[in-house]
Amino acid sequence: MKELETITIKDYLIGKGIEIIRESGKEIIIKCLFNSCDNDSKGNEAHLYINKETKQFYCHKCGESGNFLKLAKYFGDDFGNKNRYKKLADAMQIWGSASAPTNDFPYLMKKKILPHNSRLYDGCLVLPLYFSDGTLSSLQFIDESGDKKFLTGSKVAGCYSVIGKPDNTLCIAEGFATAASVVEATGYATAIAFSSNNLKAVAKDVKHKYPKTEIIICGDAEAVGSQKAREAAEFIGAKLALPTFETNENIDGKTPSDFNDLFVLRGSSAVQSSIVSAITIPTKFGFTPLNELLNEAEEEVNWVVDDLLPSGGFSVIIAKPKVGKSTLARQIALSVAQGEPFLGRQTMKGAVLYVSLEEKRSEVKSHFQLMGATGTEDLGVYIGSIPEDANEWLKSEIERKKPVLVIVDTLFRFARVADVNDYSKVITALDPLLALARTHSAHLMGVHHARKSGGDGADTTLGSTAIFGSVDTAIVMKRVDGKRTIETQQRYGTDMEATILVFDTETKTASLGGTKEEDDILKVSEAILEFLKSTSEPVNEPDIDAEVEGRTGLKRKALRELVAKGQITRHGAGKRNDPYLYSCSLVPAIYGEQEKQEEKIENKELNGELDNGAKMSEIDKEFENF
Repeated sequence: MKELETITIKDYLIGKGIEIIRESGKEIIIKCLFNSCDNDSKGNEAHLYINKETKQFYCHKCGESGNFLKLAKYFGDDFGNKNRYKKLADAMQIWGSASAPTNDFPYLMKKKILPHNSRLYDGCLVLPLYFSDGTLSSLQFIDESGDKKFLTGSKVAGCYSVIGKPDNTLCIAEGFATAASVVEATGYATAIAFSSNNLKAVAKDVKHKYPKTEIIICGDAEAVGSQKAREAAEFIGAKLALPTFETNENIDGKTPSDFNDLFVLRGSSAVQSSIVSAITIPTKFGFTPLNELLNEAEEEVNWVVDDLLPSGGFSVIIAKPKVGKSTLARQIALSVAQGEPFLGRQTMKGAVLYVSLEEKRSEVKSHFQLMGATGTEDLGVYIGSIPEDANEWLKSEIERKKPVLVIVDTLFRFARVADVNDYSKVITALDPLLALARTHSAHLMGVHHARKSGGDGADTTLGSTAIFGSVDTAIVMKRVDGKRTIETQQRYGTDMEATILVFDTETKTASLGGTKEEDDILKVSEAILEFLKSTSEPVNEPDIDAEVEGRTGLKRKALRELVAKGQITRHGAGKRNDPYLYSCSLVPAIYGEQEKQEEKIENKELNGELDNGAKMSEIDKEFENF
């Protein structure tokens, strides 16, 4: 064991890039590494003397001394607290005594992969993990059934293993079976990160080692795995490949998720096709070359609510108090959870999280009951005060429940923004929520107040313009002349013009009426009819303008519709000397009634019920009131 430990010290130093000046007997001599130790006056380097047996070191110039574990801490490796140095020696001993596995090892057969750089020890496959400098850090053991564990107390974070020799392309995958599938399908060297949480650290290291190599992060399809893979790709500007499966596919009774599942289900060609078509994820704060930007595939928008709320999007419902914004938000929540249409638009059925920070528990419960909720919906409701570290709390809930829609009521009570007019504070508060939506492909909707002074469209938003600038969809509700309206301004999809919302008082649900303009035209039409009935002579448009309230444009539209429906008559050519004149005439109605009476008399005559004398008498009788 002493000989093994001595070799480990030497290998460790070489792996860290430390030049061994001299090795003599029991000592290894290197340049002193400590910041306080400079060359002496003659220009000679100060040396550290390391005893290979006792593992103690000493510098004659600066006086630094200690055991080898202290020196390892200088490199950021803490072997002392958990006896990691001994574990490193154990790892080397196990790895050195492990044998080559055969292809018929049960785990390899189940995964349909080759052994690659694994070994066999005590009935388990053994895989090495290496530090960035190439020295052994830990081992992973995989038994016949596929259960995995690491060498207890060894360092795993930031460490990895590579199958194959990196060339023009290097892939990074979570586990051994996935990496082996990628290698066998594509021929690309592949790094094993051993967990999704380790992908970013591995990506950073291999990018530093192979700056000119194309790197592809091969993530898992499930939410957490795909998120971590995307973060790793974004961190270094790598390509991202994710496997896709049919809805009815399963493997061992479970939903497939990684490239090995795809490899087993559909073979190497499916894996190769998916990885070859990997897309480049630009670095978060990096520049994308124009040619890559122009060659990017067109963004496909998936909708949680058709043409209104995009997946991975961010929206706000804006209204003054008592207009019904929370009521509408809960209707959206239930519609998505049930997969039922919302205001005539199709929804993506999925899990929903609804956070209520202002309303009473009994009111929220009652509203869901009135809307017809059964309790079987995948809809989580939080009613109460703001959780500590609200963003982290919401992030963990999203990762755990994987919703397609998250509603926060109200937005700035959750975000704890003291001054909603402060642009920088608003941006700082909204960025984490926007990142949550984008990262998890969930739509996040905030309920927010309108300012007292009113305004048009999204200009009604209380606070900084940063609010409207951050969202993909602004849903604006108003109460005008006793009626509620809804309109939208959208980054994606089609803006909805101001439209009447009709609320059912029994179920407290809303449906769309006509547009606000249609409602305004109807009111103006009624006023024009009343005015024309009160006049005995035809009236021109300036006179109607003067006597009827409303916008001139609405009155012009109302007049055209009334003429088209035959409710008023129009004379004149609409010219300077022959202007349009309007009157409320009953002539069209009289003619219509007269035609009915004539048809009635003709039918009697055809049936032989009338002779000529009787016919004239019948005519006189039918029309005596006209």
